[in-house]
Amino acid sequence: MLDGDITSAMGSFTAALAKLNKAKKDCITNMKVAIMGQAVATEISEVEALNETANAVNALGGDPLKSLSQVRRLFTAEYPNVGRWGSVLKDKNS
Repeated sequence: MLDGDITSAMGSFTAALAKLNKAKKDCITNMKVAIMGQAVATEISEVEALNETANAVNALGGDPLKSLSQVRRLFTAEYPNVGRWGSVLKDKNS
């Protein structure tokens, strides 16, 4: 996805989800690897999130790096603890 090949990335995510779901079932039925169940579930969530990101970028026809950069900016924004929010939110009425 980071190379800009969204279609291949989505195919890879689909294949990864199929393999991870099989691994999750194997974790449930095999006590030797059962401890990995939570890790596999976390990995499934991460792949699903990446797949949704790829779908969103593909639907918008945009650049994946630019889209991911915007997501990063959103999650790393430092909002003030107190005070007026108008200037942060670019609200000209406050």
